[in-house]
Amino acid sequence: MKAITIGTGLVLANICFIVSVTSAAENDDARAGIEAANKTFMQAFARKDAAGVANCYTADAQILPPGAVMIEGAESIQQYWQGGIESGATGFTLTTTEVGSLDDEAYEVGTYVMTGDGGKEIDKGKYIVIWKHVDGQWKLHRDIFNSDG
Repeated sequence: MKAITIGTGLVLANICFIVSVTSAAENDDARAGIEAANKTFMQAFARKDAAGVANCYTADAQILPPGAVMIEGAESIQQYWQGGIESGATGFTLTTTEVGSLDDEAYEVGTYVMTGDGGKEIDKGKYIVIWKHVDGQWKLHRDIFNSDG
């Protein structure tokens, strides 16, 4: 009976090791893809391209902004970001601090700095995003953020 228990323990330990190595590789791939998607988001915003920003989201995405109702769907998301552009925001710096992933979904925790004319800081805060891997690209699916101010 001890031999079976030890053997079973070794098999489970090997499975756990394989899963943890795979998860680490998945997290690295997801992090790289998410950071690339964030770069696309930041570039579109800097170009004042609200449609390009909205394209970074899934078709059924939701934004949960502070002090406002939930924003749902591509058209509403585009309008939301167009409002941000029209309010004087000229750019974002998004900094990823944590990523976890499993298959075609991931979460990201990070910080942001929103800037205006001349690179002046307008706001800074933190966010959590649930991402989905869609057609070979990571897309924002659920986006919640709040200001440190």
